Amino acid sequence: MKILTNKFNTIKIKGTNIFALLFSFLLVCITVCAFAQQSQLYPLTTSTKVGSAGTADVKQFISSVAVTVTVSGKYADGFQVYGTIECLSPKQFTITTSSEYRVMNDNVTIPAGSVMLTQSQKLNAFGNFIPANLALKNIDFGSITDSKNNIILPDGVYRICHFAKFNTQFISNPSAVAECGIFTITCQPINGARITTIVKPVVSPDISQTIANSGITSTMQFSNPIGCVSQVRLYGKIERISPLPQITITTSSDNRLNVPFTPGNSTPITATMQLQAFGNFVDGNYLVGGVNPATLKDVRNNLRLPDGNYRICYYTRYFSPTGAIGGNASNPDLGCGNFTICNGAGVAPQFTQPVNNLTATSLLGLVKPASPVIFTWTPPQSSCGIAAGALTYDFEIREILNNQSITDALNNPYVFRKTVLPSTTFLLDTNLNRNVLQVGKKYAIRVRALSANPGKLLEIDNNGYSRVEGFQYGNSADPQVPKFNVSYIPFLERRSDFWDNKLTDFENKKGGDTLVPMNQYVPLVLTKNNIVYSPDAIELFLVLNPELTEMDKVKLSYAPKLPDLAAVPIKDARNFITEHAMNLTPDVVEENRFKKYLDSLNLYVRTQKTTVQGSELVELVKHLNTFSRQVRITDRVTMNLINTLLSELLFELKANLALLNRRDFNLLKSVMANIEELLTSTSEVTSFLNKYEDQILSYNKIKHPVGYSNTEAENPEYLPALMDPLLPFNVILCRYTKTQPSTPILTTPDLMGTYKVFYVLSTLYNHKNPEINAKSTNTPASTAQVSLPKTTFKLWAENILNRTKTKEQDIDFMDAFLRSKKRWPYPKHFTIIIKAE
Repeated sequence: MKILTNKFNTIKIKGTNIFALLFSFLLVCITVCAFAQQSQLYPLTTSTKVGSAGTADVKQFISSVAVTVTVSGKYADGFQVYGTIECLSPKQFTITTSSEYRVMNDNVTIPAGSVMLTQSQKLNAFGNFIPANLALKNIDFGSITDSKNNIILPDGVYRICHFAKFNTQFISNPSAVAECGIFTITCQPINGARITTIVKPVVSPDISQTIANSGITSTMQFSNPIGCVSQVRLYGKIERISPLPQITITTSSDNRLNVPFTPGNSTPITATMQLQAFGNFVDGNYLVGGVNPATLKDVRNNLRLPDGNYRICYYTRYFSPTGAIGGNASNPDLGCGNFTICNGAGVAPQFTQPVNNLTATSLLGLVKPASPVIFTWTPPQSSCGIAAGALTYDFEIREILNNQSITDALNNPYVFRKTVLPSTTFLLDTNLNRNVLQVGKKYAIRVRALSANPGKLLEIDNNGYSRVEGFQYGNSADPQVPKFNVSYIPFLERRSDFWDNKLTDFENKKGGDTLVPMNQYVPLVLTKNNIVYSPDAIELFLVLNPELTEMDKVKLSYAPKLPDLAAVPIKDARNFITEHAMNLTPDVVEENRFKKYLDSLNLYVRTQKTTVQGSELVELVKHLNTFSRQVRITDRVTMNLINTLLSELLFELKANLALLNRRDFNLLKSVMANIEELLTSTSEVTSFLNKYEDQILSYNKIKHPVGYSNTEAENPEYLPALMDPLLPFNVILCRYTKTQPSTPILTTPDLMGTYKVFYVLSTLYNHKNPEINAKSTNTPASTAQVSLPKTTFKLWAENILNRTKTKEQDIDFMDAFLRSKKRWPYPKHFTIIIKAE
């Protein structure tokens, strides 16, 4: 019995081995059969190898020895070879032989097991790259063909494959990507060139003459990648770094004089090329930002630069054979040379006394009767200085009659005038001149700086005249106390465009000197002078111009006194330019965050039944889904604000909407309204709720920013979300003296260096949501620069030493936004004023 059992076990073990062997044999048979079947289905193998980087002219590249195509296998009859080229990145598209194309008179045969395609056969595989013989996917011929109908591949990573057919039947595997070749095309490396610019020390205000006389030398160094012949266009920009206002002069998109050229290893940029980069400084060929272009013209309509510190930069952009403008061939901020222009005395003189030593309360400020009355003023300020004794001064006093403004008094006769004064101080002896100043009366004073040498004309602002100042001499029977009765009005009540056009017509002598209601005049003047309209800005303006508090209307010609705002240090300004440029770029983190929130909102709308879902929420989610196609090209700051609002919205919806009271419900709807406004601000493509559509005609007329090609403008996919860009703002703090009349202080050390600015959307109200938090700048307030979209923010500042805060206030940036659109693409920075207690 034991023996039988052992035998049985032995047989069982052996049986098990036999079954395993049979199973392995079966797998081998299946594999061999499948291979044999595939071999029978595809008897040929096509192998494509690429030995070097690609050449943009695809026909030239395929026909070269860099691309080899080998066909292996057994096939008795002749066959045809077709090809396909696939762009893998950055934009996926495919070029392949058309299904209607038949390779004629070029049947390939295999005499000895394999054959290498000839140059003619490789080209025939793509129908000799004749557009009619090709089929394109995700791209059109117009964007990849030049004027001679040659196909020019853009920079990218490509895969080229070949496959064999007999009639219409594949006889090699069309999906065998392993047999394909990979190549890259890099003919236009970003910032692959380097430009060096040197400016000779003495520069004329007529910059075109300086360039024409070889006062500026510039050289471009560039090495064309192997197999590439890149063409570039030269662009130029001139920037006044200091003093303010900043001035920019750049190449216009309409300039056709900057003809493309092919650079060598070292290419001198001649004076002719430099002038052509600015369109020979002919109107329409260049753009001026920061100032009215008319102020830079002399009597012969030549461009003349005012005194200041400048830099001139040249850079190149690629110009493809298709006519499209590509990316930067050189860095716009590196090919620069600095220079200084000193041609005059600069800023006009300004009074320092009695303006800054008024001792009693009055509408204009009170000067106590005394002898003598001292008048002092500053000499004209210039970055290059002026020799002592080179100037003389004319001093004048005029009486201000009842119901007159300070500037109206300039039409009155002199009560006193002294000419050719040698210094900036004048002592009026009231004992010798008894009836010049009378107690209780008001007076306007003005001084003019003139060249002591009649043969030398100095260029001084305002033709040498100071700002007109006023004072009251002694106590009057009925002293006036300033009353700030001009209140803040909402944007839609300001009629900004209407009055702005009236002012423009008046300045261009196309309209009359119209009377403007005071509540419209204040925002008009503030925004015209690049100050954001806000309650604190109104107060500062009226403190400086107290006579306006008596008026209901004022003429457009009235010249008000404006604050002398602190300048942003050059180093901080340059750092901000870099930071601002980064803020204008998209952010994949914000993009992914948006997609996550949008998925949650879509799920909520599908699964919940709420009152708000019936209308506003569904509409909002609909347009958020439309907007999602724009997220990848929307700047990071705007996306951060949208995401913050979406976080707020989701938090409340998930918390339980049914438990919200009416106030919270209304706040929730205002969050949605803020999201809609940001979407509207981001792109015309998603402008579904432009609340100001009827009021802001100038905004609606702007379809795309200057500088984008027609092809980009016609295709919404290429319209950048930066169409309504982030607006850069300067932030400055001020306070007032405790003495009467109060005067503004803007540049004391504590204001310049101890505050930080905070801002937050006014509808971010839910402190329970951990994602909601105010933002803060990293620099002191009086030298801070921030970038904000055109929506409304709550803004305040905090002293970083004692933690005291300024009063929060809502600031509407719509006026600044409209003015920036009119000055696109080089808007001057607006200033936000915050009052510190």
